[in-house]
Amino acid sequence: TGLAANDEYFWQEVAEKYQDVNDDYECLAWDDPLFDDIDASVALLHSWSKLREIYKGLSKLYSEAFENHKKSGNHDDFVNFCGNRGEVYYLHLWLQE
Repeated sequence: TGLAANDEYFWQEVAEKYQDVNDDYECLAWDDPLFDDIDASVALLHSWSKLREIYKGLSKLYSEAFENHKKSGNHDDFVNFCGNRGEVYYLHLWLQE
């Protein structure tokens, strides 16, 4: 259907799940000083298109950090390549999981 061209159907489902009440969504899976200012219990309501935009931006930042990490040759902790972007490091932790 017409929704497939921009992944609208998928992102509508993401938006629906994002708005569900779920205790697992209200806490962080990891404890790190980089996450100290994050209150996971506060959820902002976003449209499917905004969530897709956020994900695309995060994916780009993650890809850049990952490439720099890979190129470094010394493979320091990934967090050193995230700058102050806790969301990038948090995504990395989940991808490692």
